[in-house]
Amino acid sequence: MSAGAISIIPNLVYKFHYDGDLAPAVSRAIKDTCVHPSNVGSMRGGGKTTANHTKNPPHTWQELESFFDWLDPHMKEVWNEWDMADLPLIPENSWTNIEAKGGFVVEHDHSPSHMSMAIYLQKPENSGDIEFRNPLQVNWSHMPRKFIDGDKHDYFQPVTATTGDVVIFPGWLSHRVQPNQSDDIRVVMSININGVRIRNSV
Repeated sequence: MSAGAISIIPNLVYKFHYDGDLAPAVSRAIKDTCVHPSNVGSMRGGGKTTANHTKNPPHTWQELESFFDWLDPHMKEVWNEWDMADLPLIPENSWTNIEAKGGFVVEHDHSPSHMSMAIYLQKPENSGDIEFRNPLQVNWSHMPRKFIDGDKHDYFQPVTATTGDVVIFPGWLSHRVQPNQSDDIRVVMSININGVRIRNSV
């Protein structure tokens, strides 16, 4: 008798690819981010971020207007795949990260945001990938695992990416980013998004 997989939980992480011109956004991200101090928040190894320290968040940039037009249906697609309520998806905040060689991001999450997204504005080869903590770790920890790095039972699951790749995940999902081993900088823009109920005026 043949058996098929039955999914009882939604897929948590989605990856898409944006083919538009990111060069103007890269230039602005470098200009805006490099003035900030190193190793603030979850940044380490000399990494810099504008998180919670910018009056001009990237989701308001004209340089990314076409990207956000492209992103909107993909956000809705993932939101629907998660079986979320039919609500408007509203940007909460956004920021840019830059890591030169040796820069990395320690484990953290984006709670209480409902959805988080990162786009690799500039992703050199060997510049490190995002890794998501397996949310079923505690349930699988007593099982006879093979202990193969990066397999589906590993405690951290890497997601490989290149320039233009977009990763969408729930804000509560804990993650970290590997050190940049390249001589070129890695430039990432992230955004937190919430499903918001709009009250009717009385």
